[in-house]
Amino acid sequence: ANCMFTDSRNWTWVGTNTGLYIYKNPKAEPICITRHEGLLNNVVHSIIEDNSHHVWVSTSYGISCVFIRNGNVRLVISYSTQDNVPNESFINGHVMKLDDGTIVMQSLDHVVTFNPDDFRKLHYDQTIKLYPKLIKLLVNGYEAETDKPINGHDVLDRAVARAKEIKLN
Repeated sequence: ANCMFTDSRNWTWVGTNTGLYIYKNPKAEPICITRHEGLLNNVVHSIIEDNSHHVWVSTSYGISCVFIRNGNVRLVISYSTQDNVPNESFINGHVMKLDDGTIVMQSLDHVVTFNPDDFRKLHYDQTIKLYPKLIKLLVNGYEAETDKPINGHDVLDRAVARAKEIKLN
């Protein structure tokens, strides 16, 4: 473990070289958060909780915020060099929250300070509607296109993104 933290819910958070592990109680299986869930890197160096009970972690490539809703991880938002976070590794366990809610994290050559209360995105809690669009269709390993029969059968009568009907055997 690179670092450990117990939050206001009495959950234990453990930062390792393979991800962030959350133990809701000592006997439960841990929840593991990695790059697949939104961390910038699996190496977690420090962990802290803000005034809104979101958990902030520093990794080898940036800072991530873990949102918990109804006892489950809801969302992970990460901040990198594009957000003025230094492109360098942070130091294990070097983090603190000041009385005004400002979080301070130390990297190899910098000290990063920010107040999560100033982040508008954190307080914007609305479900995002997605409208997926089919852009490519493979039938038996062949790309379905208009006026191009597959095994002697016309699959599409127009572009796949505009198709109202797909004719399959």
